[in-house]
Amino acid sequence: MAQLCAQVAEVVSLALGDAEDERLQQLVVDSVVAAPDGTRLVVRVVPGGQADIEEMERVYAALERARPWLKQQVAAEIHRKRAPDLAFQVLLPSDVAVSVVRVARIDDVRRVALMPDVHLAEAVCVGTVVATARAVYPDAVGGDIGCGMAAVCLHGLGVGLDDDRARRILAGLREAALRPTPP
Repeated sequence: MAQLCAQVAEVVSLALGDAEDERLQQLVVDSVVAAPDGTRLVVRVVPGGQADIEEMERVYAALERARPWLKQQVAAEIHRKRAPDLAFQVLLPSDVAVSVVRVARIDDVRRVALMPDVHLAEAVCVGTVVATARAVYPDAVGGDIGCGMAAVCLHGLGVGLDDDRARRILAGLREAALRPTPP
């Protein structure tokens, strides 16, 4: 199976370079692995350059559209009774993945979520939401602080805040945020 995976990786890599879709031409084949159920091969690709999650979704859609053509390319080069079915995974660019894993491993960090605009920045990727148990990490606001995000100090504790009161507070914040500013 390892030999087949290596052959398919090479064929798909070359085929992507000849693809009509420019998005596909920029992809790098990271690996090809057998799916857990053994019925198909999963081609793992990394977008070239900076790619946010929305772009990764467009790349995935382009791969799905190109699936029949890619399977034909594999069938022409790999001599088997039947060409393997292909599935695709679009991976985060490695520099983004390394940054996210580094943040996730901080002792106080409980969860990390990625927003559609995730991309590499200095200390923490832009588009990363970090939930901690106790600490606040100023670097977690990212490198494009002017993007419309605001840090607001709320006086008081959240202890004893019931759902109705929280809804009223959030509704007031929303109303204030949407209120037109005077010229």
